[in-house]
Amino acid sequence: MQNSLKHKSTPLTNHMGLPTLVSYSPFHVARKMKNDRVEDPFGDWKKMRREILSERAPLYWGMVLLLFGIIAYVSRGLKDWEVTALSTAFIFALFELTCYYYNFLIILAPLTLRRFRHVVALLVVVILSQFFSLVIGWFDERHLAQSLLVALLYGYILFDLVQERRKGLAPEADGAPDIPDSDADDRPAVSADTVAIKG
Repeated sequence: MQNSLKHKSTPLTNHMGLPTLVSYSPFHVARKMKNDRVEDPFGDWKKMRREILSERAPLYWGMVLLLFGIIAYVSRGLKDWEVTALSTAFIFALFELTCYYYNFLIILAPLTLRRFRHVVALLVVVILSQFFSLVIGWFDERHLAQSLLVALLYGYILFDLVQERRKGLAPEADGAPDIPDSDADDRPAVSADTVAIKG
């Protein structure tokens, strides 16, 4: 546990998450602050990241609380497995994980099947993430951009779910046929004339 907390409090250039976004400053990126003349070339960068995140703590925790509120609101209209998939947003919001742990996003994939546009959005995030890996050289800026992609993905899905919740729409896939209630009476309807004859 102590080792985990130690790494959590130590910024790394391949960290991703909401804390990574909140602690960003264009004036304090690694390519501007790296100093090869000292024992830890990224020491000043790490220190500045911690300081910025500390200064912006009210903003950060306000965003986390907002996320909790939105998910609590939309969850009332979702199934348990959908809420579980959506709750991966808390991993993004509460922790700074190194980039390779972001395979947890696969848990979000079944939820995106509710709407074709969500599937497209997820695929776009995957493609752009790989594109950023090719065109952005410095790790901290690369993973900042990828963190922004993930934030936009969750934001887009949550916005749609809020709209559905407000309109009272059922969480069904696009174009999905209505499924009759299992308790519905499948017997043929009895006409009024038939009833009259029996009477």
